[in-house]
Amino acid sequence: MINAAQKETALQHEADKADQNEHLDSDSGSAEGNSLAMLRAKAVRAGFMLHTLDDGQFLITRWAHATRALPDLRAAAALLRQMGVA
Repeated sequence: MINAAQKETALQHEADKADQNEHLDSDSGSAEGNSLAMLRAKAVRAGFMLHTLDDGQFLITRWAHATRALPDLRAAAALLRQMGVA
């Protein structure tokens, strides 16, 4: 069983990875790429993962449980706001 300290360490590690990889997600500095990187980092800090699907939709997961596919970044941001993340 994972204790609270281990969970916090894992979440911080994921947040650090998201911060380090922002430039990879930023699509050469485009506004949408920067928005994606920032939203992804916020999601990680709250314990969620924001995935980009092959068809351009997004998927938000937590503890291996997935929400529905979201059609665009705006919808992903709206759902994360409803969850109190962004």
